[in-house]
Amino acid sequence: MSVCKCNAGAGNTGFDCTSLASVTALSFLMNKTKKDGTPNGIDFATDAVNGVIPASVIEAKINDPEPHDRWYPIGLFENVEDVRAEQVAQTFNSGNSVKIKDGIRTFTGSLIKMSPSYVETLESFGCQKDLGVMHVDLDGNLIGESLDGNFLKPIAIDSNSLSILLVKASDTETTYITVSYGYAQTVKDGNLSMITAAGFDIDLSTVRGLLDGTITVSSTTETQLSLVASVAYGNVINDGLKVEDLIATDFEVVNVTQAGATVTVDSVDLALASDGVYVLNYSSGVTAGDSLRTSITKSGYQFAPVTSTAS
Repeated sequence: MSVCKCNAGAGNTGFDCTSLASVTALSFLMNKTKKDGTPNGIDFATDAVNGVIPASVIEAKINDPEPHDRWYPIGLFENVEDVRAEQVAQTFNSGNSVKIKDGIRTFTGSLIKMSPSYVETLESFGCQKDLGVMHVDLDGNLIGESLDGNFLKPIAIDSNSLSILLVKASDTETTYITVSYGYAQTVKDGNLSMITAAGFDIDLSTVRGLLDGTITVSSTTETQLSLVASVAYGNVINDGLKVEDLIATDFEVVNVTQAGATVTVDSVDLALASDGVYVLNYSSGVTAGDSLRTSITKSGYQFAPVTSTAS
C-alpha cells in the first residue's frame, strides 16, 4: 500500500510502449543480501557489456563459491499462479470503507517428474530468512524489483510460508512437486521490473542449478589415488548417477599432513570415466600415512572435499 505524501499531486498517467511479463517458466532463489552486506541482483551499470548481460555473468552467479551469494535456479514450472489476494478493508455502518492494507501476493507452480529427494532440497530454503526470488518468464525476460531502473534485485519472500508438496503418480497423473509461498508484505507491484530477453546473450530458461556431487575414494597410495565421482539423483542400488565429464584440471589433492602442500597430479586415468571412476597419478609429495584432501571443482557441480590416508 502506497503512502500518501502531503502537498504532492498524483503521478502523471502518460505512458509509452511497454514490455509485459509473461507466465513464469523458471525462478532463481537467492538471498536478497550478499554475505558482505551488498545487495544481490544485477547491476546493469557494471554487469552489462555493451548493453547486454553476458552468459558468463549469469554462470558466475549460479556457480558462486559462496553459497550465501549464489543464485539457485528451479524450474521448469507448470500450472503457475501468481496472484494477489483482495485488499483488507474496514467497512462502516454507513457503507463507506477504508483500505487497511494490500492482500498478500502468492506464488504456486508445479515441477513435473521430479525426484522425491528434491523435496528436501527445496524445503531447505525455508531456513533462509533473507530469501528472495527472480522469475524468468516464457519469453526469457528476467523479472525482479527495481527502484531506480539500474539495479534489478530479488522480490522478497516470506520464507515462513514456503511449502513444498510431493504429489505421487496416479492412473491419470504423473509425479510432480508443488512449490508455493507468499511474498513479503513489503512487496509492491509497482516496483516490479524486468530485463528483457534481448538484454542477455544466454537463454535463461535453459540454465540449471548446481548438482551436489559425492567423492568416494576407493584407494590411496604413495603414487596413486582412485575415486568414484557421483551425484545424488540415482537410486539405492546404483548409489547415485556417475559423473563422466571430469578432466585432469578439475582435481586438486592437498597433503594435509605436510602443511597443506599441494600434490602435483601428473596425470589422470580417464579409461573408466563413463563409470565415474578416476585414477589420479602423482610421483612425489606423498608418503605412507599422509592424510590427503581431494577436491573437485567443476562448473555445474558442488563436490564436498574428502580425506583419505595413503598406504
